[in-house]
Amino acid sequence: MPLTFMPLNTITQRLGLSMSVSISISRGLAMLLAVVASIVIAPLAFAEDAVNDINNGEAEQLIEQQPSAADVGFDAFTDDVADNVFDYGKWALLPVQHQGRIKPLDSFARIHLKIFAHREKLQDIDAKTWLAEAVFNPEKSYSRPLFKIRHLHNLLDLPSRDDNLYSFYQISRGLGQQLSLVEELVQKDYNLLSATHQELVDLSHNSLIFFDISRSLSLFAPIFIIRDTQLASYLGVTTAESFNYLKAITINNRLVQFIEDTLQSKNKQQEDNAATAASPASFTPTEIEALAFANLVDTLSNDKKSILMKVLPGQWSSAWTSPWENIDRGDGTPDIARLFAMWQELMLAYGNGDSNAWDEASGRLLDDTLLVAGESSARSSVSLITRLQMELFYNKAQLFLIGMLLYMFASFVAVAYLLFKNKKTTKGPLDKSVGERGVRNIILALIGGGVIVQCAGIIIRMLILNRPPVSDFYESLLFVMVIVVSGGFLLEILKRNYWGITVACSSGILLSLLGFYYQGRGDSMQMLIAVLNTNYWLATHVIVITMGYAASISSAILAHTYLAKHAFHLHKFGTRGQWNDLQNYILGGSLIALFLMLMGTILGGIWADQSWGRFWGWDPKENGALLIILWLILMIHSRMTSFIKPHIFAAGMVVLNIVVALSWFGVNLLNVGLHSYGFIDNKSLVGLTSFVG
Repeated sequence: MPLTFMPLNTITQRLGLSMSVSISISRGLAMLLAVVASIVIAPLAFAEDAVNDINNGEAEQLIEQQPSAADVGFDAFTDDVADNVFDYGKWALLPVQHQGRIKPLDSFARIHLKIFAHREKLQDIDAKTWLAEAVFNPEKSYSRPLFKIRHLHNLLDLPSRDDNLYSFYQISRGLGQQLSLVEELVQKDYNLLSATHQELVDLSHNSLIFFDISRSLSLFAPIFIIRDTQLASYLGVTTAESFNYLKAITINNRLVQFIEDTLQSKNKQQEDNAATAASPASFTPTEIEALAFANLVDTLSNDKKSILMKVLPGQWSSAWTSPWENIDRGDGTPDIARLFAMWQELMLAYGNGDSNAWDEASGRLLDDTLLVAGESSARSSVSLITRLQMELFYNKAQLFLIGMLLYMFASFVAVAYLLFKNKKTTKGPLDKSVGERGVRNIILALIGGGVIVQCAGIIIRMLILNRPPVSDFYESLLFVMVIVVSGGFLLEILKRNYWGITVACSSGILLSLLGFYYQGRGDSMQMLIAVLNTNYWLATHVIVITMGYAASISSAILAHTYLAKHAFHLHKFGTRGQWNDLQNYILGGSLIALFLMLMGTILGGIWADQSWGRFWGWDPKENGALLIILWLILMIHSRMTSFIKPHIFAAGMVVLNIVVALSWFGVNLLNVGLHSYGFIDNKSLVGLTSFVG
């Protein structure tokens, strides 16, 4: 039996769902479930009643004429369209404005896959292919396992799966049964909810996001068809002609007039013959098809809420719009009309599996979108297309992962050589023999390669975002990592005593892992808030204070090494002079850290005075910087006055690592103060506690 849409108000009355227009998750979820119900289970009520009252021959004919869920769901684009038919290169480059910045569709797709599935690609398709399927063939996408479930299997009555991924259809049924619970949970403080309830709220929100994306281009789908000759003639279309919502609304006035005339006629007949009650059987097949057509237009109009995929450049401002948003606002221009036509061509090419038409349409759409966007979208000396290409390369290259792997390989080479070296010919792990110089050069080459690759990643981010390298916590992790590894690399080049390798490899691996963790599920290239929208202070205060973190961490890593010598009796792995050099490196690093932290804090105070009207306000972030400075002063003064011995000084510098961790990102967990741009979620508390422990 063909499945059909019915009006949302009818569905919600039957299901007892709220139709209040609200930004809350519960209200949005109710509307979403209503639409899903219409796709999955709801036949067109009035048409079905009418059919039941007509003879069997007419019933079969009318059933065939009703708009099916396959129509509304773009069934012209069947599952027979293989994912590998098309070249998605130009599609991936198409610009979209999302979260305040213009990015390629490839980034848009990766961001949302990370949100839904906690990964950047699914088992059999990558992100850009998944996005094309979601917007051009949503029915197939609704059945594809997508949403990562950890604790909700029993609550949503989901079957067990090894990958814990479930389709939109599967979670929709479960969410429908738990709608009242969701409505209750969204009224509470999210941070006070259990892990299961937090996941339920997140899943409800994510299902709305996915549904919004999947309906972004539904107005271009040729899902409307009129088979009745009389109705087609009245509306000025040909029978069996498929057309989309854009054309449907052009004949809507005539359709409304036809329905009004029909209803007036039925009312008059009822008044003339009061003894006869109105019956669905009194509607002719032409009138039923007109009502069904109007119902389909009304149902598809609900997709006007799809606003996430903003692919149309702003004509009167820098704000881009989604196709539905543009129609709803009435912001059409000749340029937008031309882009609309190209999106229709792209949809038809996808539906027909025509790779040549797809390549041509996607290329023309990319060129014309960039042309319409013009210089209004370029806020830097780098052109928009160049930034899109750089971001696409950044997504594919995984530069920071490559850097971490190089650091790991360098560590493996160093440890392997240390364990299996010929003890009869060497005095230390990396002395000046010919063989060991070769090993050291290999290790340095690996570390240097990692630094170059990761520096390239930071530079690309700077060019894309048109700002200095550090503006949020994730970027500070990347910058500190590169600074510490570079410092260790230079130390090894100058001194050749393997302490630099220790600093570079350990910090590179640890901070890379932290970076991957805190990159999270979302866009790692966030836009700046107003208080940070100044490249001068980002390039001075933020850079200097971050370099202070890097110097502190470098000193703390060397201090760990010094303490390991005493704890594990590692004197044989280095000469007495090398261990004395290590003490000096720790002291020198702490002096550099103190200078940078003092300068950074003073610069921050000047910035705070300009932005907030006070130099110092005992903000948690300010207190954290002061805590590092005070601890460094205590340790340096105690050591230089010989109040404490070298190993006690080293232990104090190890504690500095904890102080930096608490001051750098521990205070962000408080989520209080004026430095809100640095806040991170409370799930990071476990990692911080483990590190301190």
